[in-house]
Amino acid sequence: YKEAALFFGRGRYIRTLKSRLLDNFSAPVTLFYGQSGVGKSSLLDAGLLPRLDKEAEVSYLRRDHEKGLLGTFRQAFESVPQKEAEPALSEEEVLKLKETLSQLQETESQLSGEPKVHIRLMIRDLEQQLSRYQQEITPTEIDQADFHKAWLQIEEQTKQPYIIILDQVEEVFYRANKEQNSELEDFLGEMGNIFRDPQNRPKGKLILSYRKEYHPEIL
Repeated sequence: YKEAALFFGRGRYIRTLKSRLLDNFSAPVTLFYGQSGVGKSSLLDAGLLPRLDKEAEVSYLRRDHEKGLLGTFRQAFESVPQKEAEPALSEEEVLKLKETLSQLQETESQLSGEPKVHIRLMIRDLEQQLSRYQQEITPTEIDQADFHKAWLQIEEQTKQPYIIILDQVEEVFYRANKEQNSELEDFLGEMGNIFRDPQNRPKGKLILSYRKEYHPEIL
């Protein structure tokens, strides 16, 4: 993330990946793989993350050998991610926003076609501004024992989709934790619990990143 300003290239891949992650109808899990040394981690950390900053909460994790995949994944729920708080609006500014909103709504009722669409977009933007400043977010204790519940709690608190990127997944094959004989299977079982019900899934997505030669085993 710190090298975002220096990252160059792969724009098409980043745009495609971002679009998929923010699409409410896309699959909840994305498999992201490529040859060793091609720059997968850089694309995710310095290319993708900065472009998601305004539209989602994101955790980028690399598999920890001692903790395994599930232990590493649990780190995404140890604390609720927080963006910098929006500066408070004065009462006068709020009144001006409401007055402008009222005028636009009156104008919209008198228009049709493309002009009405533009006014409607302006109205939606103002409504979002007012909603953002009027909401009070109360911190909640995250239930780390239930990943599904924890994911939903974070999205409820932050009002944004929560995207988790788990990198270097392929290490389970050549750098296995001997104390976790079914590390990948246990991890995928938990992911099934999270995403099984299409009506109650988190809005956010999961990216599993790994080297291309291990794609058949993971798939």
